[in-house]
Amino acid sequence: MKFSKDTMDSIRKFASIEAVKHLNDSEISYIEQLNRKTNNFKNKFKNKLDKFKLTSKQSKEIQEDFIIYMSDYMTDLIDKGHSEEEALEIAKTNLASNSQSDESEYLKNKYTEYYLSRDPQMDEIIGLYYGGFTLIGLTLGIVIGIIISFTYFKNYSWVTIGVSTILGIILGVGMGLLKNASLVKKYK
Repeated sequence: MKFSKDTMDSIRKFASIEAVKHLNDSEISYIEQLNRKTNNFKNKFKNKLDKFKLTSKQSKEIQEDFIIYMSDYMTDLIDKGHSEEEALEIAKTNLASNSQSDESEYLKNKYTEYYLSRDPQMDEIIGLYYGGFTLIGLTLGIVIGIIISFTYFKNYSWVTIGVSTILGIILGVGMGLLKNASLVKKYK
């Protein structure tokens, strides 16, 4: 369902405040921890803190998930006969981190389960596989391109090397995808 611009802005603002509250201190950035502890002074120091990274990648991800969940919840409320404004207020009340509602508890459990099951080392391993396989593909593409260009296409050597390099990179990324899939399947 499409919401008005003001409603979406309100959802985003609410999600940026409330979504982070569902995370433990170890799951948010240092600046967010400071922000949590010094909420009364937030407005006073906002201009000074703008030059620092205020949100971690993880909290941005959870905010996006929170916006989607809140939008779906509001859509359900609107379908039940509430106005957009009423649905927004009900959603804010029920999804706030200090709420005792079933929706808030579901959200806390969902985020806890998801972030406890994430392994940063696995993300690092997958990234290293992608990088390694891409470099292997690049090297193979260049070597095969040089061999083919000097053997068969002497007049088009740069074109042959370029095409084989691109194919080698694609092969490397493809091998990285296969390794990613096998790792995810193995550890899930």
